[in-house]
Amino acid sequence: MRSLLLALLLTTGLLAETAWAQVPASAPATDSLRRLLATAPADTNRLNILLQLCSQAPPEMDVQPYAREGLQLAQRLRSREKELTFLSVLNLANYRRQDYPAAARYAQELMRKALQPPAEPLFAAQALTNLGNIAGAEGNYAEARRYFWQGVRLAESAPPTPRRLRILAYGYSNLTGGYSFQLQESSTRPDSLIERMRYCIRQNIRLAKELRATGDERSYRGHLANAWDALADLADLNHRLDSALYYKRLALKSFRELGDARLVMTRQQHLANLELSAGNAATAAALARESKQAAHAMGSPVDEAYAAETLAQALDAQGRSHEAFQTLRRSYALRDTALGAEKRAALAQLQVSFETERKEARIRELTQQQKLRQVEAERQQQRLWTLAAVLGVVGLALAVAGVLYWRLRRSRAQLAALAASKDRLYALVAHDLRGPVQALDGLGNMIAYYLRRADLAALTQLPPLVSQAVTSVNQLLDNLLHWAASQTGELSFQPSPQPLALLLNECASLWSTTALANQVELRVAPVAEDATLWADPQMLRTVLRNLVGNALKFTPTGGTVLLAAEPAGDDGQYLRITDSGPGISPDDIATLLGPENGKKRLRRPGVRGEQGTGLGLRLCQLFMRRHGGKLELLSQPGSGTTAQLWFPAPR
Repeated sequence: MRSLLLALLLTTGLLAETAWAQVPASAPATDSLRRLLATAPADTNRLNILLQLCSQAPPEMDVQPYAREGLQLAQRLRSREKELTFLSVLNLANYRRQDYPAAARYAQELMRKALQPPAEPLFAAQALTNLGNIAGAEGNYAEARRYFWQGVRLAESAPPTPRRLRILAYGYSNLTGGYSFQLQESSTRPDSLIERMRYCIRQNIRLAKELRATGDERSYRGHLANAWDALADLADLNHRLDSALYYKRLALKSFRELGDARLVMTRQQHLANLELSAGNAATAAALARESKQAAHAMGSPVDEAYAAETLAQALDAQGRSHEAFQTLRRSYALRDTALGAEKRAALAQLQVSFETERKEARIRELTQQQKLRQVEAERQQQRLWTLAAVLGVVGLALAVAGVLYWRLRRSRAQLAALAASKDRLYALVAHDLRGPVQALDGLGNMIAYYLRRADLAALTQLPPLVSQAVTSVNQLLDNLLHWAASQTGELSFQPSPQPLALLLNECASLWSTTALANQVELRVAPVAEDATLWADPQMLRTVLRNLVGNALKFTPTGGTVLLAAEPAGDDGQYLRITDSGPGISPDDIATLLGPENGKKRLRRPGVRGEQGTGLGLRLCQLFMRRHGGKLELLSQPGSGTTAQLWFPAPR
């Protein structure tokens, strides 16, 4: 139940800046706007009326027809700001109706259009926050936090305005919920995570005060209530139930005064669970019943299912077991209806397409930078020749000619290296993207075929295949992006203490779906809770992700992959990834790790026919050299393989 509460905390993040900035209109006011709309011509005034209808509508009103009309009219009138606003409204409307694939499509379209020149960073930040909420609603909380942080950083880059303050406040509110969930779910609670959560709460309170200074009293009260809500979660984490109840009741009271029916509904659900933990079953049942009725009125089956589950627990605590069982069964039916396999598959495909598009755009940007450097190098070459002529006239031709010749050779070598780097990048993209993309295309055709046949049994077997193809595409694009960045010198090395247990468990969680699909046991050996490793977090995650992926690829069905850490005395730390695969011969190990690997690519298909590029292992070697460490492959044919990483102790 606690995980369900945190899911609600993420999925109720505010997606539009009008949530507290405006008081919802009364029914007569909405009717008046509709009458104005009936006679308004297709001009800017009609756009404004449509926007007022969307922003002031009560929660139960479907604003999509007005938002779609407004979007089309804004495009015809070339009003970019209104077009972005209506895209945001459509995203919010579909999110609240829990049509997450449609919400993701509108958020991705908003992101694309907002980043077109001239860029609108606040709309782009809002789109990232929306994508984070959708990821949270689907249970992908690590991805949600990543989107939230990207949105916050983008909003911080915008000029200071009240709207920027509101979007930043929403971002920190959502991040608070994300860290709260991670702390609730983790077996350990590192001080660093608790401090990050406190930092986000402090930022939220600071931004609320800044909004009050601008005269936005309503937003100030709303974000202050959000901070109280987060303090309640922090108190609950520290097992201070009385404080948690106090702050949660204070937050619920504030949301009632603000008149936000949706936030009142979700906070009733949170408070009901706290009351149940305190032994107040009757109070918990009353709150859960109110929340369930409100969710039903708003057409929100997921929220209704969560409230019904809490109500079932409260009824059971009162000794009303039969009624509790019936309520719980209805909650499962509601959740299955709202979060079906088809919606999850459609949303996963949308997220993969969007991330692929973003990473490909980054690769194109890096390639363009290479071309610019090449042009600059050619200009430098021309300057050198001019300088040589001038110096030759004044009698220093011989000495300067030697210097110029050396510099010219160096420039040509740099140009050749850049050209070779670009050619390798294109070759890798052309060859290695083809297989996973064809797999995704085939899976899409299979989904369409099974949907036409209404073959649900066959559909349930597809998610592991979709996940495997998605993981393959994502890993390949990550490797390409890191490789391109390392070739252009843009990848910085920023080491810091990293918690070993958290890193290994995070990597195992990332590959758990693939391991399950391959029927391979993926385990993490026990690691001391205070064990840390001095390393660059981005590079370390890339190394672990590639080595674990290789181990799973070469481990047969029923095999085992083990992640372990071991101190190397005063000299540093060992990390080992051990599989029970067919092993590698000494000659193949020399080919894989030797300097000739850049010229000769060893093709070793996995036990299931998977093809590799060799790029991941080269990245691992490059990143270990940046750490001053070493990558070794310990293996004999028929006895499995151990990839051993040695990291030196910090100086």
